Amino acid sequence: MKNLKKKNALIIFLCLVLVIAILPMQVFATDDVKSEVLTSGDWKYIIEDGNATITGYIGSDTTLNIPSTIESYTVTKIRETSLSGLKNVVEIVIPDTITEIGYDVFSGNTSLKTLTVPDSVTKIGGEFCNSCTSLETVKLPANLEAIEYHTFAGCVNLKEITIPSTVTSIGYYAFNNCKALKALTIPESVTTLDEGAFASCTGLTEVTIPAETTSIDASSFSNCTNTKFNVYYNSTAHAWTKTQGYSYELIDMPTTTITDTESKISIVLAAESTAEMKVDPIEESTDVYKELLEKLTNATPILAYDISVVNGQYDEKISITFTLGDGARNEYEGKEIVVLHKKASGEIEEFRQVVKDSKITIETTELSPFMLAVSNEVVETTDADELDDTPKTGTTDFVVLAMGIMLITGAAIVIMKKK
Repeated sequence: MKNLKKKNALIIFLCLVLVIAILPMQVFATDDVKSEVLTSGDWKYIIEDGNATITGYIGSDTTLNIPSTIESYTVTKIRETSLSGLKNVVEIVIPDTITEIGYDVFSGNTSLKTLTVPDSVTKIGGEFCNSCTSLETVKLPANLEAIEYHTFAGCVNLKEITIPSTVTSIGYYAFNNCKALKALTIPESVTTLDEGAFASCTGLTEVTIPAETTSIDASSFSNCTNTKFNVYYNSTAHAWTKTQGYSYELIDMPTTTITDTESKISIVLAAESTAEMKVDPIEESTDVYKELLEKLTNATPILAYDISVVNGQYDEKISITFTLGDGARNEYEGKEIVVLHKKASGEIEEFRQVVKDSKITIETTELSPFMLAVSNEVVETTDADELDDTPKTGTTDFVVLAMGIMLITGAAIVIMKKK
C-alpha cells in the first residue's frame, strides 16, 4: 500500500514537471506567431497587440508614404532601424495613427530633405535622423516627451528646428554638428541639456535658454564659438555662460545707471534696484596705487579710485563713464586718457580713449581699482578743434589796444607836419 502511494506521488510529480516544461514552449510559440514578419506590397510588418508595426520597406519610391492601415490592421509603430539607409528617399510622410517611433529609424537616409512627424507621436528613439546629411526642415510633434541621443547628429544642412513645449530633456549629442542651424529657442519645459547636445553647431549665432533649464552640461554647446546666449539673470544658464566664458545678454533685467555726484563717475549695468555705487579715492601711499603707477608708460596720473557696488547683486557687464573737467574747453578735452584697471585676478587691463565733451567711457566685466592718467603722446587734432577758430581769452583786447595806439600815433604825426 505504501509503495502504491509512493508511485502515485511520483506520477503526479512527473506530470507537474511536464506541464511546467510545456507551458513556456506554448507561450513562446504564441509569441513567435505574433512576431512573424509579414509582407504587404512594399511594406514589411508584424502584428503586436492587435495593431501593425512597420519593420521594413522593400520598394524604391523617393517619397515614402507610410500607410495608416495594412491588411485591416492599424499601423501604430515604426520599429527600430526599419527604414534606415534608404539613400534615395527624399521625403517621408508619416500618418497620424503612429504613436511611437523606434531608435535609428531614418538614420543614413542621405537624400531625405523634409520630414513632418504628426502630433500623435509621443516617443521617438535615439539616432532618429542621424547622418541625414540633406535634411533641411523638420516638424516635430507637439506632444513629444524628449529628444533622445544623436537624434539629428550630423544633419549638417538642418536650417531650423522648433522644439515642442512638451520636451523636458535634450539628449547627448542630439544636434551634434548641425552646422546650418542659425538660431535656437529652448522652451521652458526643457530642464536638462545633456552632454554635447548642440556641440559643433558652428553656425549658431543666437540661443535663448529659459530660467527653467536647471541642468546644462559643460559641453552642451562646445565649439559654438560665435554664439550669443540670451539668459535670465541669476539663472543656471546665466552662471553657466559666465563659467564657460560665452557671450551673453540678460533677459528681464533692467539696466540701471548709478552716479556718484562727488567724483562724477557713472556706471551702467544690470543690477538689483537696491544696488548702490561706492567710490573711494586711492591714496598715493597704498600698494595698489604704486602697482598701477609702475604700469604707466609715458603718461601722467591724474586720479585713482576704488569703485564697487554694494547692497545688491549685479551682472559683470559694466559701462563706466568718467567725467574729466567741465565744459568744452577744459584742460583734458581732446587729450588721450589712459585707464588702468586691476581685476580681481590680479591682471591689469588698459584702455585708451580721447576725452570728448569732458567724458570717456569704457566697457569692462568687474569693478575694482582704476587709475586714470593723461597720455604724454601727441594725439591728432579732433574735428571740433580744427573747426574752432574762436580767439583765446585776452587776444581781442590786445589787438584793439594796438590798433588804437597806431591810430593815435598816426594822427599826431599829421598834426605836427601841419604846424
